[in-house]
Amino acid sequence: MSTRNFFDLKFPKTTPGKVIRAFRKNFNITQQELAEVTGIAETNLSAIENDKVEIGVKRAVQVASAKMMAKKKVG
Repeated sequence: MSTRNFFDLKFPKTTPGKVIRAFRKNFNITQQELAEVTGIAETNLSAIENDKVEIGVKRAVQVASAKMMAKKKVG
């Protein structure tokens, strides 16, 4: 079984948008706050979270950076 097939079986409905929303909720961050930190427009974050727009590499890196900052702030 390939890694991709394993991931699909283990997390069949997980999308980048759902991961970002879960991250925000976990750290009590609003879309507006995440937009300010990442430089991604709030409307684009909403579209990504609702799986209407693909996140893309540049935006993924911006969100990952925000995640790292949030973890440092909490931990």
